Amino acid sequence: IRHEVKFKDISPPSPSSSSTSTSTSTSTMINNDKEDEEIIELYGIKIKKNHSVISIKDKEIYKHVIKAGNGTVFPTIGNSIVISFSTRLPNGKIIQEKQKQTIIIGETNCIIGIHYALTSMSPGEHSIVVLDPQYAYGDLGLPGLITAHTRLIVLIEASNQFDTREKSNNATIIRMSTTEKINAIRSGSDLAKNNFNSNRLGRSLRDYKSLENYYNLDYLSKVSQEEWDDIQSLATSNSINIAIVYSKLNRWDSYISLFKTCNGI
Repeated sequence: IRHEVKFKDISPPSPSSSSTSTSTSTSTMINNDKEDEEIIELYGIKIKKNHSVISIKDKEIYKHVIKAGNGTVFPTIGNSIVISFSTRLPNGKIIQEKQKQTIIIGETNCIIGIHYALTSMSPGEHSIVVLDPQYAYGDLGLPGLITAHTRLIVLIEASNQFDTREKSNNATIIRMSTTEKINAIRSGSDLAKNNFNSNRLGRSLRDYKSLENYYNLDYLSKVSQEEWDDIQSLATSNSINIAIVYSKLNRWDSYISLFKTCNGI
């Protein structure tokens, strides 16, 4: 939902208006032009007084656009984007100085609100993003640095080019709902168990290991207490099953499997 900051309405003079009316109208236009160029400070960041304010996530995440992007493409989950960003408190105090980072949306371990914000940005855009606590450091904040229930301000500068080719190997998992993830763990566990019972230990280990991404906390969105209990139970069972398979492998096979796991082979 886009909320544009509106300019003052300037009505054209009527045919019977005097030169004084024309002069007044011209003066109003000049004043509006000056107002358009007026610079203010917002959270300690300079921005034009008249700028676009855009709601991204139910008014819990919104952005003040400093510089509009080219509007040609907007990234989605799994896309890779290079950005520069810094974080600060609402009073303007800088928490993290500007740094450059490549973000894979939905996967890179960073503030979740940044992922949401990036899906609304196009190449070259510079924006001040305001995050409610639940999309930043939560209601507890960051002890000694960010007090509880504090919004976070993020200045994001997007690069001029986005790589919208899907980069994430886990993009499909990221898009799944929590219920779909739980069902996938259960069906995958059954497959791994069948391979284990058939003494196909290598396949069984691979199947059990592949289930870890389904309960990776980086890929989980908001969950109910019941869903969270299911996730914890399934994750615990899966970890135990992995240990059991390792115990059945001979020592050499265990070393090879561990080496492949550590090196992502």
